[in-house]
Amino acid sequence: MGLIDRLFSNTFLSAYINHRNIYLLGLAFILCGLSWSNAMMSIGQIILLCNAALELNFSKKWKAMKSQPILWVLAGFIILHFVGLLWSTNIEYGLKDIRNKLPLIILPLIVVISKPLSKMEWRVLANLYLATLLIITLFSLNKLVGSEGISTLEKRELSINISHIRYGLNLCFAIFIILIGKLSSRLNWAYHILALWFLIAIVLFELYTGLISLLFVSLVILSKTLLSNKKNNTSALIYTSISIALTLFSGTYIYSVYHDFTSPIETSYNQENLNQLTPSNNPYHHDLEDKRKINGVYIARFIELKEVWASWEKRSDMDIHGTDLKGQNLQATLLSFLTSKGVRKDSSTVAELSEKEINAIENGVANVYYLKNNPIKIRIHKTLYELFSYQNVAYANGYSLVMRWIYWKTAWHIIKDNIWFGVGTGDVQDAFKEQYIEENSQLEEQYRRRSHNQYLSIWVGLGLIGLLYFIFSLVYPLFHISGELKALYLSFFLIATLSFLTEDTLETQAGVTFFAIFNSLLLLGFKNQDQTSS
Repeated sequence: MGLIDRLFSNTFLSAYINHRNIYLLGLAFILCGLSWSNAMMSIGQIILLCNAALELNFSKKWKAMKSQPILWVLAGFIILHFVGLLWSTNIEYGLKDIRNKLPLIILPLIVVISKPLSKMEWRVLANLYLATLLIITLFSLNKLVGSEGISTLEKRELSINISHIRYGLNLCFAIFIILIGKLSSRLNWAYHILALWFLIAIVLFELYTGLISLLFVSLVILSKTLLSNKKNNTSALIYTSISIALTLFSGTYIYSVYHDFTSPIETSYNQENLNQLTPSNNPYHHDLEDKRKINGVYIARFIELKEVWASWEKRSDMDIHGTDLKGQNLQATLLSFLTSKGVRKDSSTVAELSEKEINAIENGVANVYYLKNNPIKIRIHKTLYELFSYQNVAYANGYSLVMRWIYWKTAWHIIKDNIWFGVGTGDVQDAFKEQYIEENSQLEEQYRRRSHNQYLSIWVGLGLIGLLYFIFSLVYPLFHISGELKALYLSFFLIATLSFLTEDTLETQAGVTFFAIFNSLLLLGFKNQDQTSS
């Protein structure tokens, strides 16, 4: 019997204050904090550690640990990070990196030495997680519609205290918990409404990593279901039709945006006739070296800045030489917006802007196309613009997709000189800084980051040997889980490993805790995989 149980034994409090409830409380803190609070995640882990220590019975715990090969596979990944300190020069950074990744071993260890979850306990924890996400999404919606007096066009600000990418991953996995987590047989209609709301939230808040993960995992689950129901021709037809329809719809949708992007709009002037004057008889400035276009119109042609400045001062209180509400150069936003309309950049065109357009420019909207289309079309259009800008003028600062390409290339250049063992656990950040300087990177200092790819980050730090072990630690559990939890674990596995392609997921507290807690519970938290069945 643990110390807490002994302390409250023979009292009415023993039914409430005991090691089991404290264990569940720690898990609840973590699950409730995943989508908004690093502090709650930390408190939850502290509760679990203290509870495990006070519970005593260490011989039984050691026996439980020895019987779980998955635990030792996961531990091996952290051990590799300690080994990587041997050829690191920046030990302080290395120890910080290891400390950030400790949940990868602490959480599975605590889950292994604790009594398996019952189906009721699982449902309570899962419902707390879903309820927290519901509340957070309602706060985000409140912020989006401006009931706080905030005009929010930058959707990244809608997440609370954590990255919008982690926010999207949580919502994506929450949908699969609802659909295949076996939470209730009586309230299915309510859960399905909640799943629909989470899907709407992902689209409405422009959480595209979550949306892509949702579509990809859904197709995989559908394909898996199809293969496992070979004898059911009706199911096979339905799943095949859904998969084909989703693929065709996505392809057609992307092509329609590509067509919009590549089709020049009608301009109010001849772009090739450069010998034109403004209505006030002032000459336009043209930068013929700048080939960038918006909606088929050259950005750097037909500009008369003094007229633009004077006219803007009459239309807005915001300083034209300052920044818009997204922190971008306001002058650049204004010129881009005028270009997107197919008009020249002078005093008359600024004067003709509507109040809605002025407000949009102040909020950082650089293209009239973004005022007329839905968020998904806008995101695809912006991505195409980023790619074409990088291709034509090699500009990448602030462009998320293009910058990732540069991060990956930079990581690969580091890897080529350190293929087998990497630069060491502590020297990853320093290696990137030195590589950017050596390559005279076009990226501004604020954008010079790590690889934004977990696999490449591991390869940079621990070499090919470390990367292969990391992949092994991910894949190995797939062969040791069965029953009804397998489908849920597969969805989690796909969401996590897909995020590793575009993010250093395990380098942030929200990311590493998201992976560690669900990886631990779904792999090690149940006595058998039927615990969650109805």
